[in-house]
Amino acid sequence: MTLTTVETVYGTRPAQPTDLPAREGYIAYWEPELGPLVGNATYTVKYLADDDPIDGAIIVRTAEEFCNAMADHPDATIRMVRDIDLAGYGYTATPRFSGTFKAYGHVLTGLGAESLCVTNSGTFAGLKVLGESDSEHPVLVNDYGVFAVVSEGGHFTDCRVDGYAIRANAQNVRYGVFVATATEGTVFSNCPVGATCSIDQGSKPNNEIGGFVGELKVTNPSGTLITFVNCTNGAQILATGDYNTAHGDGGF
Repeated sequence: MTLTTVETVYGTRPAQPTDLPAREGYIAYWEPELGPLVGNATYTVKYLADDDPIDGAIIVRTAEEFCNAMADHPDATIRMVRDIDLAGYGYTATPRFSGTFKAYGHVLTGLGAESLCVTNSGTFAGLKVLGESDSEHPVLVNDYGVFAVVSEGGHFTDCRVDGYAIRANAQNVRYGVFVATATEGTVFSNCPVGATCSIDQGSKPNNEIGGFVGELKVTNPSGTLITFVNCTNGAQILATGDYNTAHGDGGF
């Protein structure tokens, strides 16, 4: 079925889908949907009824639908058309996500100390993940990133993380606000880490930490590298406790 296009507006693409004029009962998106901002290039902005079926896509509007889609269809196109709170649903990180997740600027809360997925080789677009407090994110003993533990050539476009305080309680671990480890081919485009985030080395030595990524892992320097386009890190990066050094501390 062809989606209902309510209105098409031509103009310079804003920084985030949430910057588009809101319309009750509709989602806003732009074309092209993916890719970095390019100067004053012209983009088409469309408003679509968010209850329309979309051929070849799974629509999620509730926490239950979100959990089922990520668990049962990790290679599918998933469209999140509402803000969703996962608190109380016991979400468990998807082992491997290889699909396309489009959120149109909607907000995901209640993720707690879980990552969205263990390994991401797919695409996340337009998703904002919002944490709440230090108590929501206990000290960590394993590699951790909000979106993924490992990005194997995954793409992150127009995504954002706010409100996460991350602290390690083990040594020789990797953790970043977006992902713990990024390998060749990973792309971050127009993805800010908010100033309400922080990441702390803790009291254990030899950890790889960073505002975006804990470890940038490139095995072939002459091959496909890791790309950051129009990304900013506002997270504090701390080293506290008995040890005041960490491998790989840095903004990215």
